[in-house]
Amino acid sequence: MQMTIATPRMQVWRIDEKFENTPHLHEDQFQVSIPLYGACAFTHENVTYDLTAGEALVQYPQDRHSFTIEEGSGILIVQVDRGSLNRIGAGAPVELSFRQSVDPRQALDHFRSWSGEMFSRDRLDTLAVDELETRILRFLHRELRGSHMNGGNEAPIWSGAEGQERHLARVLAHIREHFAEPLRIDELAAIALQSRFHFIRSFKAFTGLSPYQYVLRTRIEDAKRRLAETDSTVTDIGLETGFSSPSQFYRAFFKASGMTPEQFRVRGGR
Repeated sequence: MQMTIATPRMQVWRIDEKFENTPHLHEDQFQVSIPLYGACAFTHENVTYDLTAGEALVQYPQDRHSFTIEEGSGILIVQVDRGSLNRIGAGAPVELSFRQSVDPRQALDHFRSWSGEMFSRDRLDTLAVDELETRILRFLHRELRGSHMNGGNEAPIWSGAEGQERHLARVLAHIREHFAEPLRIDELAAIALQSRFHFIRSFKAFTGLSPYQYVLRTRIEDAKRRLAETDSTVTDIGLETGFSSPSQFYRAFFKASGMTPEQFRVRGGR
């Protein structure tokens, strides 16, 4: 079995079957190879390492490598472009140790969570993709040993609870004004004067929702208002409130309200 999570800046593979690839390299991507169970024969720059579960290796861009796993073995492969990986070092170039130790059960649990998130959300929504990529980067930040451990991410520029609330309130105001447009995590984090890592955590603590969940709720609330107060078609309302397709609008609306947009309109917006 092979499963893949692919976003614009990273890819994650779970391979649970006999597998062998030929020596290759990646131009601008780091790769983290994490055996999940069984055994893996991994060749890096013509040196072969016999790995067991949790004995992970890091490949830098241009490092030639290949691996083989037999029946009854599994591996998780995470590929991240150089610019994205540097985010875990607050923008500074990150140096990772070649040999790593990663809990395979936690890695597998994270993959299941990421794949569930990938397939339950709109894969065309930039904010949803940004949040998923940030979760994968946070996993790498926490699990891998390297130069990012020396300083961590930059601290928020504001100080005190009042400063936090003031800047997060500016983010909420920005979302309310632009919720129908494509939004990015980095854009919202800049308004809050935070890194994307700090921002997602503080936003959820402040609102109880992730940025994507908050935007989705705002879109649904505006769609309900339009359904109750206008004669616009359901398709037009979905597109005007920021949904990428009618099917995405229907799924999100039903999940939030327990009824279709048409049923909500027939009931008079109640």
